Amino acid sequence: MLANNTVFLHGIRGIGTTFIARKLFWDYYNNYSDGIEYLAWIHYSNDLVHSLDHAFSISKMDTSAAGNDLYNHTAKDFSTKKGTIEQCISIADIFKDIRDECYTDLLLTIADGFENLADSDNEIKYYTRIIELLGDDIYRKSCAYSNLAIAYRNNEQHEESLKSTLQALKLYSRQLEINTDEAMAVNERISLLVKQGKNEEAINEYISLLTDKSFVSNVTTATDTDEKTEAFSMILKYCINIGTMYSERGKFELSANIISSILKILDNFTNIEISDIGMAYNTLAYDYSNMGNPHEAFNTFLRALRTCKEDTISSAIICANLGEISLGMGDPVRSLNFYNKALLIFEKNYGADDYRVAELLFDIAKVYFFQRDFDSSLNCFKRVRDSFSKYYGERHENTIEVKKNN
Repeated sequence: MLANNTVFLHGIRGIGTTFIARKLFWDYYNNYSDGIEYLAWIHYSNDLVHSLDHAFSISKMDTSAAGNDLYNHTAKDFSTKKGTIEQCISIADIFKDIRDECYTDLLLTIADGFENLADSDNEIKYYTRIIELLGDDIYRKSCAYSNLAIAYRNNEQHEESLKSTLQALKLYSRQLEINTDEAMAVNERISLLVKQGKNEEAINEYISLLTDKSFVSNVTTATDTDEKTEAFSMILKYCINIGTMYSERGKFELSANIISSILKILDNFTNIEISDIGMAYNTLAYDYSNMGNPHEAFNTFLRALRTCKEDTISSAIICANLGEISLGMGDPVRSLNFYNKALLIFEKNYGADDYRVAELLFDIAKVYFFQRDFDSSLNCFKRVRDSFSKYYGERHENTIEVKKNN
């Protein structure tokens, strides 16, 4: 007996452990079925995460009506992610003292579940525990630090996010196995700066290392395997994330320096691909706009659009930004053209009454007003008012602002 109402039964294959477990369960169920809330049958293989895919449903060994009803009821319960996570936590407590690897895999499953639930606090809690358990497993540890950084960022703990990202970058760099004196010295300086809380200086050191010609030459040689190519891709991706983080905090010059440096590096590596690279150009263009360089921003937004697949949300966001900057440059016709492209994609993906569509219509209404097309402007504002009233409520500041424009 490991804990209240929990029994751990084990033995070599074929001696009857499965039969005993099933027999005990059905005897218990027939007498105390009202007390059963969740049921999971776990068949553990070498890949625990794969095993958990089959875990949260009852064995269909019992073909009676009662057995099938219980199966369907239990399967329905586990269609909710929250129920699944709670069961994983209970199972993890059992495996904690039995098998470290199994326990770590369960924690990864739990952390992933909390990510799906947008529960950043618990996601941070579990990824922190996972990192402690992973020891010298630099590949899995770098992934865990990356996920921890995203969780911190979603929780608006920006300095912690940056610190975790730098830890991930350091581990990804180790996977490249570039052991030149200069690279090792820079990594030591970065570690020291992170310990001192000088995160901005640390990232500047890292960007300087990445753009150094001798380092780039070594990377070209190093990325001779899929694993090392993936590691370098992750390095560039998370440097872009750092730049985006600084942009969100209003540090546009620093963000532009980081992202433009990474994009130049990417131009030299045809075998490296970064997913959704268009959004990196989008952030860079946004930085240029806020630095008072609208023409450079416009051209960079256009490049961002060219790198995106058509009719995607990313392309719609970039079109909306092109609409905004075109209006700022005094071209309402071009502005409406871009805004309407974005509107079609948003309506297709979110539906005509969605609040995100309404927010876009609010910007379009202002363009019509600028053109003195007051009827079109008023029609847009009415759609926005109805959508905001439904989504935010009548007393929300967004709804009140729209009503002022009607």
